[in-house]
Amino acid sequence: MKTRQLLFSCFVFTTACVAEEEMTKESMAEGVRANLAAYDVIPPPKADNPVSVRLKLGETVSKYRDQFTFDGFRIAAPDDVAERDFVWCFNAPENWANWFIIPVAGDFEGGFRYWLNADKLYRELDTPQEKGRMRTLQTLDSGYFKPGADYILWFRQVRVDAAASSELRAVFRFVTKPADQKKWDHGSIEKALKLKDAPDADQVAHLGSRGGRILLDTEFFDKSDASGRIDNVLFGIRQTTRYDDGMFITMETSSPPCRRNPSLAAIREKYGPADFVQTAEEARRVSKHAGGEADKDDDEQRTTHYYDYFGFEISSAGDDDKVLQVRTHANDFSRIKPPAKGGYFAQVGMKNLTVLYQDGKEAGRYYYFMEGGKEPLSIQEPPVGS
Repeated sequence: MKTRQLLFSCFVFTTACVAEEEMTKESMAEGVRANLAAYDVIPPPKADNPVSVRLKLGETVSKYRDQFTFDGFRIAAPDDVAERDFVWCFNAPENWANWFIIPVAGDFEGGFRYWLNADKLYRELDTPQEKGRMRTLQTLDSGYFKPGADYILWFRQVRVDAAASSELRAVFRFVTKPADQKKWDHGSIEKALKLKDAPDADQVAHLGSRGGRILLDTEFFDKSDASGRIDNVLFGIRQTTRYDDGMFITMETSSPPCRRNPSLAAIREKYGPADFVQTAEEARRVSKHAGGEADKDDDEQRTTHYYDYFGFEISSAGDDDKVLQVRTHANDFSRIKPPAKGGYFAQVGMKNLTVLYQDGKEAGRYYYFMEGGKEPLSIQEPPVGS
């Protein structure tokens, strides 16, 4: 099992403020402050709890010379803000895709620089299968704020989309960062905002996961087994980092056996064939080619049927097709589904896998390795001339 540290994306002011026309700090401030009545005033909490925000963007707006349109909400920094960072999570429409924070009056320096993309759904903020949304977690150091001063959290309209939902949903809080915490990450932000995970069925719907639907099907699996493995997938996605040079750090989880061992044939009859199948022999060849050692446990005798993020393992020997174990990972194997006609290839990068198809049928299979100048491992050569 491989692990990694979280990687923050960099959000700098100039990135947030690039539009069809170049927007300067001065034009942004002038436009945001042109109509202070546009921003809903959010009162402070009665106790030290997160504050929930629900509003429609675009109903009343502030403009800069008919070039930029802003909307959002207004908050006041607490008197003891020097001891507290600003922490928030929001779900906003993509056609309001730029955001920032400025004081209602006076000059300012700095502001939001980093953010984290939400990697799961939250009960307070999200709806499954909701399209065209930004789902973001973010913090801002206490040093940006002045005690008792008013601030505008603004969103800028980047395009008009009458069909899109204009609802902004957010949760924020001014909170003391724990002394032993070097930086805010997904887990610490969730804890500070008291966010609760959405139900398993919602998470599966958001992932678009056929494997998750199989696990939630009580004809085949117990609910507790399904919940644990769905959590493992979400954790695996969170613990995965992809780098610009193509390298990555990820993890897979091989969970304890499920309480029930359904027939893979019955699963296949109800949900269709797997996205990808890897035999135990193929897995050994890949591991050996990569310079690793073959597993010494029973896994080397298992064939894995991958349904997107879930690998359903059966014995490679004999005719028994009972699912012995469910392996989870951050790879979505459903992405390799080919079109019905024509030549096509698809890749699962973190598995070093490339699959070639002709008219919807697999025509070749290779494993490529970036490190050490390794030659590709050919499992199936495509026909000559194809």
